[in-house]
Amino acid sequence: MYWILTVLFMILTSIIGYYLEKKIGLLSCYGILWAIVTFLCGLNLYDLYPYSNKVYGIVCLGGLAITIGYILAYKIHVKRIKFTKIKNMEFNKTIIIGLLIFSLVFYFIQFIKVYKLMRSGIPLSIIRYSYYTQGKIMNDFETIISSWITTPIVYYLIIPINIWNYLNNKGKDKIVILILSLIDISLFLFVSQAKQNLIYYFLSFIISINQFGLNKDTKRKIYKIILLVCCIVFVLNGIRSGKFTLSFIYSYVGTSMSLLDNWTSYVQQNNLIGNGAAALYGIINIPLSILKVFHINSPQNIQEIGNNLSFMISKGVEVFKGVGPRNNVYVTNYLFFYYDARYWGVFIESLIYGLFIGYMTQIFKFDNKSTYMKACYNIIGVGFLYSCISWAFFNTAYCMSFILLRICCTHVKIKQ
Repeated sequence: MYWILTVLFMILTSIIGYYLEKKIGLLSCYGILWAIVTFLCGLNLYDLYPYSNKVYGIVCLGGLAITIGYILAYKIHVKRIKFTKIKNMEFNKTIIIGLLIFSLVFYFIQFIKVYKLMRSGIPLSIIRYSYYTQGKIMNDFETIISSWITTPIVYYLIIPINIWNYLNNKGKDKIVILILSLIDISLFLFVSQAKQNLIYYFLSFIISINQFGLNKDTKRKIYKIILLVCCIVFVLNGIRSGKFTLSFIYSYVGTSMSLLDNWTSYVQQNNLIGNGAAALYGIINIPLSILKVFHINSPQNIQEIGNNLSFMISKGVEVFKGVGPRNNVYVTNYLFFYYDARYWGVFIESLIYGLFIGYMTQIFKFDNKSTYMKACYNIIGVGFLYSCISWAFFNTAYCMSFILLRICCTHVKIKQ
């Protein structure tokens, strides 16, 4: 009963978003994605362990706060945003090529490390965990390079860069950027061994091709290519692991509520409180990561929050009765909000996030010609839609992508 009400509530959220923007925008997509996730989780297929109804309360409370914040920002700021100086910020091809080459060298070094581990017989699951655990594959200095440069460019910025490259770059270096990007993505996916990265690329593609003004025929072709690539990768991964069954597929789309219930209970039982640091950890960790290189310890409570959340994200949880895959990562953004201040954290931080998304939507509405703004809104939008999987601002690389984007762009005045 509760899951049906939650699904209906998320559908209502989607309708409200459509009514506000007169089109399918971020809030509409957010409601649709959460309605799908909630519906699939509520089916309880393949002997999924039962979970408490409190997760539906958390999701509805957070969804309500985000919707309120989005509406307030949309209504209050729409008439206050003014641009006294119109500037067009375009990608700098020289900087982009330099960063792509740097990333290629960096990930090739990591590729060699992973390849040696595979040759020694270490399972891919262990390698994958080691990649996301600082000090296992990469040292502290390499971790900073990954978080500050290579992951932002190859993961968060690569799709907007290549859509721009396809539409606007007329020079000889157009094919250079494309080839370097394909090599970087291939090395990154091999080293990280994370299938949720494909979801981020997919969402980034969907937003980008609607931002950059592609015609319908081109959009249709790109949709087909994306779908084909995702299907091939997913099928090959399932065949390789010997688990390509409907239950294997369901384990990736129907377990978010189980993981949210498991880890919110863990947070409650261990009396863990973040007081805002869980939601802002990715930003807080930027200066702290520099201190760590010089062997200066960060505050103990911040370290504990980061370690606890990293543990919850990476720890595999048995969500199916009997034999079944152990799931992780898909903890949703509400785990981080709940960690900070329980239900108050879910409501207040969701409200603030809704205000932020609504405000940035208004800015993009008035400044949608700037390539910089398109890429910035792409990062924000994908992070928002990715919330049904995890919280983007926990990732330092995600936060750094905004800074790296500014470095990659230069100002060009638009003639009035």
